[in-house]
Amino acid sequence: MVRHSDIAPCAALTLLALACDAFNRERPRCEASPGPNWTVVAPMAVPRSGHTVTLLDSGQVLVAGGLRNHDYPDGIEASAEVYDPATDRWHPVGSMHLPRRSHRTVRLRGSGKVLVVGGQDGPSPAEVFDPAAETWTQTGPLSIGHNVGALVALSDGSALVFGGFAQEGVPTTRIERYDPMSNTWSVVGDTLAASTYDVAARIEDGSVLLSGRELTPTGNTTASERFDPSTGVSRNTGPQARPHAYCGALAQLADGRLLLTGGESEDPPSGPSREAFVPWLDVAEVFDPVSDTWRTTQPMSSDRCAHTLTTLLDGRVLAAGGWHDVREFRVHSHTEIYDPASGTWSPSGSMHACRAQHGAVRLQDGRVLVVGGEDERGILASAEVYDPGTR
Repeated sequence: MVRHSDIAPCAALTLLALACDAFNRERPRCEASPGPNWTVVAPMAVPRSGHTVTLLDSGQVLVAGGLRNHDYPDGIEASAEVYDPATDRWHPVGSMHLPRRSHRTVRLRGSGKVLVVGGQDGPSPAEVFDPAAETWTQTGPLSIGHNVGALVALSDGSALVFGGFAQEGVPTTRIERYDPMSNTWSVVGDTLAASTYDVAARIEDGSVLLSGRELTPTGNTTASERFDPSTGVSRNTGPQARPHAYCGALAQLADGRLLLTGGESEDPPSGPSREAFVPWLDVAEVFDPVSDTWRTTQPMSSDRCAHTLTTLLDGRVLAAGGWHDVREFRVHSHTEIYDPASGTWSPSGSMHACRAQHGAVRLQDGRVLVVGGEDERGILASAEVYDPGTR
């Protein structure tokens, strides 16, 4: 199985030895043919992959942590920087208390502060970034680790963290809630099964959808759950058509439905059929919270793993970058747009760089900022902006 945050260190891969051979093989850097939608902007101070990108109330963008190189553990960043779209400039905002990669962040409603939880490298305390003071403060302790779990902001200013690894190799069912007034955490429930690498989103009725999951010990699953914070109860939804585990992406549509794309399919079979197994998906599915069911929609033009989905102001969704072709570990530069009205995808030009494990966020003016990530040869500091009004 390929965990999207483990793609770079080949020693961690368990899918195919061929994949590591392909990753280490010398070859030219991915070629990109940028379209008119895309404009290069100022680069970050350091390259980052597996970092977080969070829009602040001011319209500026916080980027935190990530890998700057594949030297473990020295290549993991604690630093953070903020991008100002009005001036096209970055400035440093101090460092988190601990270096983190594949961590989770959300902007807290009301305060505008940013909560940071977890990471891939063992239990670590959560912390909060205050944009006004540009300072980092640790929260009270979580009951257990939630590394590569899911983090969702609620409408009352609190936040929920789900699952992840409580300790190395041991996923948890525990759900904890962060109270920004007391700066403390409390246990509020359990998921139905222990899982990691979830993608999650808050639904309009206040419940939270968890999907794209790996369960232990059964592996990738088509099961998804819906947690109600008001009752502390989680229940199964209708099954997905495919698992979308580890490196899938989830976006909220304007009508309240959710779009789930890409990721990894079932675990590879044993025997000769293993060589024909294609684990990364082009599959796209839509979740209807009214009927609690999933349905497949038109697939993307290619498989994608560790890509981004960003909902545009007009309700369409931009899919950008990601790994594809597991035997060669190729990286996408091309992007495409999903139209919920027609249920179809259309090309939206190529980025200036090929990127996977990057970050993306919609700016207040409707453009999309895409930052960092990596291609087949290294980790990127570059950034670019997509303008949906230029077609």
